[in-house]
Amino acid sequence: MKKLAIFVNQPYNLEDSNGIALELFNKTVQNTKTMYPDVDVYSNQEEDYRQKWVWQQIYDHKNEYEVAMVISSGNCFLKENETYKLEKIPEFVDEKLRFAVLDNSDPSNPDYFWIPLIFLESFNAPAAVLQIGQHRISMPLDWKMVIGEAEQGELHVMPITSLNDRGFDAFLFNPMTGGMPEFAEIDIVDIYSEVKWYFPKTKSGQLLAVPLTNGPKPQCAYFVKDISRQCEQLDYGQCF
Repeated sequence: MKKLAIFVNQPYNLEDSNGIALELFNKTVQNTKTMYPDVDVYSNQEEDYRQKWVWQQIYDHKNEYEVAMVISSGNCFLKENETYKLEKIPEFVDEKLRFAVLDNSDPSNPDYFWIPLIFLESFNAPAAVLQIGQHRISMPLDWKMVIGEAEQGELHVMPITSLNDRGFDAFLFNPMTGGMPEFAEIDIVDIYSEVKWYFPKTKSGQLLAVPLTNGPKPQCAYFVKDISRQCEQLDYGQCF
């Protein structure tokens, strides 16, 4: 029995990426083989967001290897735990760059993912200036955010327009730093009529982690533009 096998997962829609997702996948496979020349590497370029192919392959080869390592496309290039400003569209985005999401598409099993920054969405919308504890950030007024209380077992996704003077607390958590989540009171302190926004493109049920400060290891609040009713509640105990 061999010591290790590596399975490279491709979680992105190739048709929507204009070739970027496939290029990132091929580079990941190439770099994995370069970094681990004596290890068997299995890969499949078809979209496999929920890793069904990966786990089937691990099961099929379970008697051949002692350890199975899963690498999602782009994971060999991760730059960890640092705020990145998107005040304008960058001319060049490092392939190492990723953003974090809390994926609640399966409410019974929420989890955090780090997604390569391949797509950016641009739009105009009014801005809400939010005071979250000691921090102040701006977000689109028509978005929603995750709120809750430490004593309760559930988190909820609420429209920003419903937050002011209601005594709600924001759920704050950096999934890379870990530890216990924090909760901080939210207030809308100002509103601007029209602002140009740039955001990473996310899938249904994914909540975007938004850093509250610049620099390394920022605390994060969680926002989403649209979400289905079945994904509006999150199990607090499974979110950290």
